[in-house]
Amino acid sequence: MNKDERDFAFAAGIIAFVGVSLSCFFPLVQGWGWTDFPGQWRSCAYVLRGVDHYPYIGAGNIPDAVKDIGIIPATWNAVPWGTVLGNVFYFGL
Repeated sequence: MNKDERDFAFAAGIIAFVGVSLSCFFPLVQGWGWTDFPGQWRSCAYVLRGVDHYPYIGAGNIPDAVKDIGIIPATWNAVPWGTVLGNVFYFGL
């Protein structure tokens, strides 16, 4: 391994370490959780069943058509086009 390859490997290792550290540490400090994933999945599932999900974010009185999906967390937040693109990633059924 020559000097350039060794320098590149060292820099890549440092960047990877910092990236993993920040992605694990920052959400804990800010009080963020993983509520985006179940919230996005539920919102996509609401939309696929024909229910506008925005009035029901954090609400306990949800329509019967989506009772089996559950309540979207009150801390969930996303843009409207996320329900369209999210179906590709979250598979709301």
